[in-house]
Amino acid sequence: MNDRRSGYAMILVLALILVVSAVSATAFRYLATAARVERTISIQNDLDQGALLVAAQGLSLLETAPPPSNPYQCQTSATINGTPTAFELTYTSDMFNEWQLDVRPYSGSGLPTMPDSFANIAP
Repeated sequence: MNDRRSGYAMILVLALILVVSAVSATAFRYLATAARVERTISIQNDLDQGALLVAAQGLSLLETAPPPSNPYQCQTSATINGTPTAFELTYTSDMFNEWQLDVRPYSGSGLPTMPDSFANIAP
């Protein structure tokens, strides 16, 4: 009778190993997903911090004088985690001379760099 019961014990151990493996695989999948989401949020926060810094610089530039043209585009860079990142600034105005500033990452070339003051630029 012992010979028949030892076969059941081996099947029980094999089933237990399969259940533990399935549970750990499911838990690992959720942990890996959570890690990817947190990494994405961290990268997005870093990029937002750089864009906010550039937007603050762009708004302070707008206090010197109106931009020379409508729309006016320029570029500047901000250091994000030790890496310089280029941003494009676009100033647009409506007919009431209310200016809007759009800041986005920039990878092209050909735009002038952001001036120190709009007062020194001829329209």
